[in-house]
Amino acid sequence: MECERLNDQDDENLLRNTLIRRLDATSENLAIATMTLFEAVVSLGNDSVMYNLVIRNLQSKGHLQPYIPQQEGIDGVSRFLSLFPACQAPCEGYEGYLRDAYAAMRLAPTQQPTTISPFPSPLMRRGGPSDAFYEGLFLHTLFNRLEQLFDHSLISNIRLTAVLTKLARYSHPLLRDFLLVPNLPLLPSLRSPYRILLQLAEAAKRKSNRFGKELRNLLDHTHQQLATTLFTVPASEAQGLLEGLVLLEEFCKELAATLHAYILITTTRLA
Repeated sequence: MECERLNDQDDENLLRNTLIRRLDATSENLAIATMTLFEAVVSLGNDSVMYNLVIRNLQSKGHLQPYIPQQEGIDGVSRFLSLFPACQAPCEGYEGYLRDAYAAMRLAPTQQPTTISPFPSPLMRRGGPSDAFYEGLFLHTLFNRLEQLFDHSLISNIRLTAVLTKLARYSHPLLRDFLLVPNLPLLPSLRSPYRILLQLAEAAKRKSNRFGKELRNLLDHTHQQLATTLFTVPASEAQGLLEGLVLLEEFCKELAATLHAYILITTTRLA
């Protein structure tokens, strides 16, 4: 980990690191502009760029526990959807996310290894137990921002989740498993989108107790409002919380649909 952290500090990466740190800038406008930039960069799917930003940090497989059994399939989709009760099937809007994800990924070339599997491959972690894993400055910063979702504006969070979704759609198995497989046997101390969303779901439950039985109606009303007034400043703290809850629900649907699309693509390619 120290070696990776040092590599992130050297002069060769100075410009990249300066931009990455602006993802978590104190100024929301600067953070939003930087996330929009990285969303465009990740959307290009350039192998060299993706290697520099994320893949090189996953290649050692140091994020995985020493022995990994084959597990996880469509159940992973349900795990994301079950984080919020309102996402239980039938899940409004889910089919649209699935169509978008499938259309975006089905023609993308698959990186090595060449087969996309809905299950993590049985892998032996390289190195010994003392080897530390560092996800790299890019994912580290994005994960920090995701953990603080309730502290940031709606438009900032929309840009953040867009970057994470684009990363999850990049067809590299190590990155896909790290971002999308809920029960991938990661080392206990490591973060992943699912683990962070699980914590956010628990926080959301505590924060939303104030709404009582009206929560679902309020969320539906907020969802309708956001469809026409996306960039308005929340009128109150309660309104801001409702907007954050709506965003979390939609992000869970989007990640579930992305994993579901990968499974469908795998089934088609292996048929």
